Amino acid sequence: MLDKVKKIFPNIDKFNIFEGSIDPDTQTEYFDYVINKREDIDEDELIKKKNKIFDNDFDIEEKKYLIADLASIPDVEVFRTLEKYAKNPDEELKYWIAIALQENKAFLKSDLLDEKQIFISTGLGGEENNLRYFVILISEDQQEFTDVQKRIITSELKFCLKNNDSKFERVEFGKYFATVLTLVPFEHSVQKIFSKIIAEINELGDFMSEHFIISNVKALNITEADKLIADLLKKSKEMRIRFQE
Repeated sequence: MLDKVKKIFPNIDKFNIFEGSIDPDTQTEYFDYVINKREDIDEDELIKKKNKIFDNDFDIEEKKYLIADLASIPDVEVFRTLEKYAKNPDEELKYWIAIALQENKAFLKSDLLDEKQIFISTGLGGEENNLRYFVILISEDQQEFTDVQKRIITSELKFCLKNNDSKFERVEFGKYFATVLTLVPFEHSVQKIFSKIIAEINELGDFMSEHFIISNVKALNITEADKLIADLLKKSKEMRIRFQE
């Protein structure tokens, strides 16, 4: 991922990863506003209006866009204002202000440190220079995992992730799949890491499918993951049938 981002932003000195989990719909709406609707702003006028975000009678939609506009101003006073609001926000803006505060922090760092920085936000967030990923591993032919296989999966996950400077957070098991939450350094390929993990697991039993699912948007519970896999398998089967016809 790091190589892809550097190709898009070749002059960036530092990347700032948002550490919290964010509702994907709010994240999409926020960045749509930033990219497509946030126009040239009058910084002095916005700074004069900054305390309106604490006004309970101020229209919530107007407050939302005022917060997003303030986030683009690299000013310590603005940052402290957003930081104060973030401690007790309007309930419907709790995710919005979280993104805005991190964006403003990146702008402020760029200005104060004279470094070109970029702010990276995903639904699952991260820690320091690590992105959080949700991964689903599936058994070969959807066979139910035995207790021994579950122990093998867990031990290989912990061992391989640690050896790749990554952090194992949790593993949960469905009948024929495992869901994993992990933190992986931004500069590492999560696909390569998990391909290696599956290869290591299969050396001990050859029971794991080489196919897996990765997301940095949302962590699914067991029921949601089961439905997702069933839907994907059904579509895959339908495609094979149409191809044969």
